Amino acid sequence: MSATEQQVGLPGVRGGFSGTPEARVSMCLDCGAPLPAILMDVARNDVLILTDRPLRFGTQLQMAIYCDLITAISYNRGTVHSCRATSRGWEIGVFLSQTLPLRLTSRAFDDIRGHLRYECDWKAWLLWDGNGVLDPIRIVNYSIGGMRIRMNYCVPAGSEFTLFPSAGNRTEGAVPGKLQWCRQAGDEIYAGCLIYGNRGRELPRMFANLSAVHVSQGSPPSRFLEEDSPDTLLLDLMKEDRFL
Repeated sequence: MSATEQQVGLPGVRGGFSGTPEARVSMCLDCGAPLPAILMDVARNDVLILTDRPLRFGTQLQMAIYCDLITAISYNRGTVHSCRATSRGWEIGVFLSQTLPLRLTSRAFDDIRGHLRYECDWKAWLLWDGNGVLDPIRIVNYSIGGMRIRMNYCVPAGSEFTLFPSAGNRTEGAVPGKLQWCRQAGDEIYAGCLIYGNRGRELPRMFANLSAVHVSQGSPPSRFLEEDSPDTLLLDLMKEDRFL
């Protein structure tokens, strides 16, 4: 375990392991500056990391995800879409540009999710089966392939909808989907929705107040890391000698 992981007290990536090494990540910004990071959660198309600084929406990252440096390593690029402050550091959601290969995931992970979910609180509007009436809803979490919403009344499972970021424009930013389930919890009604074509990637751009959520990279870093971790230094070596 690296000094970084000992300081933060994290066990490593979520999921079951069959006696395999913990999955790790080495990252840098597009400019080449190392980004100290711990891999907190992983799916085939996105990762959740913990780092020492906030990153703006749309920040591009280069990364290597690995369990060992010979047979289970994957180079990838990602785009920041979520940034949340915690007591341990900044949790950053990153959509990957390429799906993680089976040679990495099948060897390292017994339990890997299809998509990670990210908490939010966004106002949106749904048009049910083209009935002409826009219903206001709240998006409470999202993923690449779907979202969970809070709504005013129950709708039958299987109902199709179009999602809009504004009640006044039915042409820009429309996202189609289908209701998977709907149930009441106390005084609230919640529903799980499939978003066609994995277009959940578009939701942060459409709905988030990005200027408020994503802090400037010029903000002072926390004491999460005192120096570059071994993982981030490793990426610099990999860039010089890609032996795979």
